Amino acid sequence: MSPILQKLLLGLTILLLVLVIAIPVSIILGSASKPNIATAMYISMFPQVANNNPEPLLGHSFIRSADGNVTLLPAKAVSVRGFQVGNTVNVIYMGGRDDAKLDTLGILIRKSSGPAIRQTYQKPTLNQKYPFPNMGTDGLDDILVTGTFTDGSQQILLMTEV
Repeated sequence: MSPILQKLLLGLTILLLVLVIAIPVSIILGSASKPNIATAMYISMFPQVANNNPEPLLGHSFIRSADGNVTLLPAKAVSVRGFQVGNTVNVIYMGGRDDAKLDTLGILIRKSSGPAIRQTYQKPTLNQKYPFPNMGTDGLDDILVTGTFTDGSQQILLMTEV
């Protein structure tokens, strides 16, 4: 192979490697400066679960500033469980290491057929059960539970279908 062809192939290989690295980096950096619309919508009042994706918030506490920016914090250690018995959807507060820091629970139950109910409860006690009669269907019903903590942060504690 001639030296000119070798240099040309080496140059094309280097160009390809630069593009393979530069394009994803520019996309990542560009998206990091934009607000996450799904995050902002969930924090504002947790609309329908199926239409938005709160996955980036799972496993983190978060604080939303007045300008709409979200700051992620380490997760608080409290848990809730959701289950269905007959046509009743139940949420039970299990507690955890950060139980003393939990201020309120926000519970959103949405039937697979569409209607939803939102309730906010003050500091729950351990093993406190919240039944929602007539909210369970034969289809998959959504449960979204958020906790608000004494430091002002919020956290998605449970997002599931029953």
